Amino acid sequence: MARQTGELALSIGTSLAIESIFNKSASPEQVKTVANATKIMISVSTLFRNCLESHRKDDEFTARDLAAIIAQEMDLIDEECKKKLSRKIEPMYYYALTSKFQSQYPYAVWRDRNTERWRNRMAMEEEVMQYLVREHEVKYGEYSDLSFNYDRYDSGLIITHLPHELLRFTDFPELSLVESHTGAFKSRSAWYTKLTDGKSIAPIPFCLLTLAAFGDAIMFKPQPAARQVILNIAKESGWRGDSSMKLIRDSVGRYRAKPGEDKSLVVKLLNMEK
Repeated sequence: MARQTGELALSIGTSLAIESIFNKSASPEQVKTVANATKIMISVSTLFRNCLESHRKDDEFTARDLAAIIAQEMDLIDEECKKKLSRKIEPMYYYALTSKFQSQYPYAVWRDRNTERWRNRMAMEEEVMQYLVREHEVKYGEYSDLSFNYDRYDSGLIITHLPHELLRFTDFPELSLVESHTGAFKSRSAWYTKLTDGKSIAPIPFCLLTLAAFGDAIMFKPQPAARQVILNIAKESGWRGDSSMKLIRDSVGRYRAKPGEDKSLVVKLLNMEK
């Protein structure tokens, strides 16, 4: 099976992210971020996506084929980290299930993925994960139940294409998202760019409230009425990309809705936050 790979013989999207971590010619800030990292977390769902999309559309392969490739990639990433990182960090691989999301987040609106193509893709992904979980050390379980064993002294990197997975780490002391394909590093204050049309707005905090209101490209559908109220609150209260949940709650509580606005949905979305 021919597929597109990068300099590290990984699927192109994965390779560019990993290459960026090892890039000693990157900006001083990025080099320092990598040097200070004590944990690297990698979504196996992202490895699957990158592997799948590195193949030509007419390629034929089985779940076992993809699992074997991804397993090799995980081994290669581990080896490269041992050789090239100043700290000895073993990447932590995880696969987070979301079957409880609809009950946990009752006021969110979900993107419709009920197509044959999507169902086939998810069936393939789940089969691949079952192979990998049996043969490799992968944290596997419900999103809210996974433990990553970090404390207030940790600094980390995460590779994931799924914005909702970042919610699990909003209290991680220092965490940078490393994007597939571009290798761009994004600190928490820039995670708002993962929201729908996020690159066109002023910085706001990335949290369950903003994700459920603005939506993303994968799971959450935008709720325009709540989005506009939040933008008004953010402007009035001077929100930034790194504003705290305390400021968010206080701002929402103080805000007086303008004529035609309905703040009640914003309050409901905010109260989904544990």
